[in-house]
Amino acid sequence: MRETGKLHIVKTKKGKINVSIIKDSNGKSSPFYIILKDTTLDGKPCEFELNDKGQIARAWVEGQELTGQAPVRKEKPKPRSGSQPYTKSGTVQHAKRSMPRQAPPADSFDLQKTCLPKDTRDLPLRDIDNFYLKLNKAARLEGNIHRLSDKSKFVFFHKGKNTIDFQIQANFNADLIEALQQRQQSVIDTISQPTVTFSAKPQWRWIVGLGHESVYETSMSLHFTYGIPVIPASSLKGITRSWMIEEHFAGEEDQALQDSLFRFLFGHEPQGEIAAHQGNIQFFDAYPAEVPEVSVDIMNPHYGPYYSGQAAPLDSHNPVPVPFLTISKGIFSFALALQTAEAPSFPDSKFSSQSPLEFAKTTLIDALQHHGIGAKTAIGYGVLEKQ
Repeated sequence: MRETGKLHIVKTKKGKINVSIIKDSNGKSSPFYIILKDTTLDGKPCEFELNDKGQIARAWVEGQELTGQAPVRKEKPKPRSGSQPYTKSGTVQHAKRSMPRQAPPADSFDLQKTCLPKDTRDLPLRDIDNFYLKLNKAARLEGNIHRLSDKSKFVFFHKGKNTIDFQIQANFNADLIEALQQRQQSVIDTISQPTVTFSAKPQWRWIVGLGHESVYETSMSLHFTYGIPVIPASSLKGITRSWMIEEHFAGEEDQALQDSLFRFLFGHEPQGEIAAHQGNIQFFDAYPAEVPEVSVDIMNPHYGPYYSGQAAPLDSHNPVPVPFLTISKGIFSFALALQTAEAPSFPDSKFSSQSPLEFAKTTLIDALQHHGIGAKTAIGYGVLEKQ
């Protein structure tokens, strides 16, 4: 009995042609072991038959059967019984044991497994260079996209018993990152107020935006337009303000608000005779100065039923691995500016001898190097080193 489907033909980097058929009945892809010369039939509707083992045995396109020699696996000749390899000197040469190399994991991106409209899924699209769109809009759904259930789940990473089945791959554009850096620098150069800049890279890994709204259980902060990792200016301002309060005012915000330099930098609400005003320090979004590297990490909540209010925390509960994305490599550029052309003096401040802009820069660098930014700073994430 013939079934209907659509051919999916991909040419690998090594020139090999892989053929599979996406079945119309369930949307799943099954391999078709046949040798073709090119990919001209990719996306063509077809009919096919299965053998007794459930494998695709024959296929037809527009009434004509696809023919081609099926690939044959070459078996290595077995050594003769009792024979051993010898060197030129006549001594026995024992083979060295080596661990098998694991191939890079496949990309999780599969247009056929997204919830995009059908005409979009039918496009011959192999990758998306905008990582924000790839991660959030073209999310891979494990399950039947035509019949969603409780078992349906969006995933960007899946690990088998001994290998990684697939993992989302970031394809950042180096030219775009360089152009964005030049554009931001040109903006900074045109500002008449004083500015300072510096660069930093992660000591290990960092993640900003882990709890942002997402179709996954986790997320990360990405630029909506360019799709590159970004540290929002609001996060930089928040960590600078918080670090200053912790380090210089023993964690007492009320004491910090009594300091004139602190109020000048970060602003404040009305305080008696002191009128409210906005802060005079401007933080810029931190963009990568080079192509960053995105890595997958895992967190293992052990007491899922307890966190969901279903049971007490017991050692019998099984951990549930939750993957999340981190930035493991890449230099980022930071910039700060004053809102005023000249900063007034602050004789009653405990920091009266310091320049407001340089003091804000130093505080931000200290916060990045000693506290970290983003999620999981208590266990070592988010620490950056100044370059």
